[in-house]
Amino acid sequence: MGPTLLFGALFILFLGISNVNSLTSAPGTMIPDTMTFDPSANNVNRNQVCGRSRAQSRVVGGQNARSGEWPWQVSIRMSDRDICGGALISEKWVLSAAHCLRWARPLHISVVLGSLQLSGSNPHAVISKVKTIKLHPNYDFQSRSPGDLALVELQTPVNVTDYIMPICLPDSAVHFPTGMVCWITGWGYISSQEALPSPGILQKVKLPLIDAETCDELYHIQNDLLNENTSLVKEDMLCAGYVEGGKDGCKGDSGGPLVCQQDGTWLLAGISSFGEGCALANRPGVYSRIPAYIDWIKQIVPEISSTTMNLNITATSVVRQNFVSVARVSSDAHLPTISLALVTIASVLLRKLSDI
Repeated sequence: MGPTLLFGALFILFLGISNVNSLTSAPGTMIPDTMTFDPSANNVNRNQVCGRSRAQSRVVGGQNARSGEWPWQVSIRMSDRDICGGALISEKWVLSAAHCLRWARPLHISVVLGSLQLSGSNPHAVISKVKTIKLHPNYDFQSRSPGDLALVELQTPVNVTDYIMPICLPDSAVHFPTGMVCWITGWGYISSQEALPSPGILQKVKLPLIDAETCDELYHIQNDLLNENTSLVKEDMLCAGYVEGGKDGCKGDSGGPLVCQQDGTWLLAGISSFGEGCALANRPGVYSRIPAYIDWIKQIVPEISSTTMNLNITATSVVRQNFVSVARVSSDAHLPTISLALVTIASVLLRKLSDI
């Protein structure tokens, strides 16, 4: 794409939304677009007990995962049917979404760890029964409630391997910046009407983060059912996705992990909570933000203190933001339709430029 076309489009964007403060992240170090996978090597210290993957850093999206690539991913099952995802946070505890398990009883739930696919051969998989389920006290059993987290205790601790490994947890002070490219994984639908085809290989998608305030304003765009003074995306939440849509979690991905990499270590940034449709424009996925709930997690699972990290998320982990988000819309009006269209056009142009 020529620079003249790009700057022309951005100039039009500026004219069309001069009453809106648009945010784009500062350029950062671009993560390579190639994928490398070495089944015999790891990038980080093998003595590290969390957040270590058998795969090296890469940027690919919407593809099948590989065995051992996301060793903290679990499948929560009822009657041998996958109902939600989750993340292993210690040898005995899994973190998932409360709305997945609000009516569940431990006797009826099992957790599958180390699995790549829902059916067929899974040589590294371990099936565990469940001892207890603890929902966050702020969860009110309503859709889109704060505190949409559940801790699931396994009956017996699992052995940590290259295929089953806890994810590291961020301390309450850790801030994941808007525009940072992170990853979601799950066995959910691949479109709003299409289930993951057999054998159901774990899917992975890269998505840029969006702060709660900006995400909430996106959800107010062309949304007659949401009062403009009502906040849908709360401070304890985090979003991930593109303004123009196209990539997102979907039905069945609830409870799954949103993970980000810093200095060779993978951190759990969020747990999939809710969304509107699948991969729709201005409707990014919404996640429970883990730093906001780490104290509650520590109260129930004190052993995670050794794997809770207070890392400085640096600019080298942030790619050039490839979407345009609205920082502040005037209090008496939503973003005009023409401005919304220009935002989407510029988002696509910036996204294409980042791929050059």
